[in-house]
Amino acid sequence: MKHLFSLTIVVIFICQALTAQHGIDSIVSAVEQHNTTLLSLRKNAEAELLASRAGIFLQNPEISYNHLWGSPAITGNRNDLSITQSFDFPTAYAYRNQIADLSGEKVIAAYEKEKMAILLEATQNCIDLVYANALKIIYAKRLENARQIAKSFEARFQSGEINVLDFHKARLNLLNMQQEAEKNERERGLLLATLTSLNGGKAVVLTDSVFVPQAVDTAFEAFVANARNNNPSLRLLARDMALSQKQEKLVSALNLPKFQAGYMSESVVGQQFQGLTVGMTLPLWENKNTLKYQRARTVAIKVSADGEQLRFYNELKALHGKAIKLQASIADYKKNLALADNSALLNKALEAGEISLISYLFEQSFYIESQLRVLDSEKELAQIIAVLQQYQ
Repeated sequence: MKHLFSLTIVVIFICQALTAQHGIDSIVSAVEQHNTTLLSLRKNAEAELLASRAGIFLQNPEISYNHLWGSPAITGNRNDLSITQSFDFPTAYAYRNQIADLSGEKVIAAYEKEKMAILLEATQNCIDLVYANALKIIYAKRLENARQIAKSFEARFQSGEINVLDFHKARLNLLNMQQEAEKNERERGLLLATLTSLNGGKAVVLTDSVFVPQAVDTAFEAFVANARNNNPSLRLLARDMALSQKQEKLVSALNLPKFQAGYMSESVVGQQFQGLTVGMTLPLWENKNTLKYQRARTVAIKVSADGEQLRFYNELKALHGKAIKLQASIADYKKNLALADNSALLNKALEAGEISLISYLFEQSFYIESQLRVLDSEKELAQIIAVLQQYQ
């Protein structure tokens, strides 16, 4: 029977944990679907993708027609027709297409970066709500216990067993418990309101009060290599780098001659001339220093990208190490906490008058503080894991 009871407790804990994870995941999925900022960003990204393909084609052809009246009239009229097409050096169009592709990838990476930030905010708020739900259970038990103590002390005060000081202490303890419970309820309400706002105004429900135990992969280098590939901020910098390099080549191509080709005809009384027309533009001054600027910009982007890579690596390494330490600390704390719960014995001793209320509250505070410390650690671990897992 003892083993069966232990197994039942484990099964209940696992079910609660899985339900909590499912609850958070479903809310985050709903936020991804309904968040108004994300909806706006998606529409903007669609427009930016279209814009990235603009300006990659040939310039518009030019058509001109001249009708000139002759003087004296006997000379007749003159009619000119000209159709010309201008175009850059051919390699410029190849680079423009490559730049358009990279610009589209940059738009997608920028959207993914914003989406990741919003979904992480939703996840962190869900974690805070699970924490507040867990506090609600703890505070409910403490509040009920404080009510029982206050009720018992009132009866004992009426019968003359205790003095007015002990009676007031019991009432003050109840008032403190009520204030803590009410403060937590206000925090829960604020978190629910925040999640509702993130979910596009649609109300959410999350009653879970158990943090899901999640193992942290100790192979950090493999983890960070995968995280780099899935980090939209780093992808955005990489696209910026590639884009700047392609723009260097485009600027070089635009520093080569431009050409015009077309058809031209001229007709006067009794005569008509027609044939091909060609021309060339020499870019001597228009693009001066443009290539130097673009090369300097590429260097600046590379420095920024290298710095961001290092910052990202160090940040993840610090979080990863902290998560592993928290895991071990929580496991050890929980193991010892289960052996330290002497609430039942303290209640009996207080009821029997063997200890004072001050001694009772002092003894209880050790266990309660340990409970809250474990809960704080679980919340912190869950928040760290949320940051790490967003790159998986």
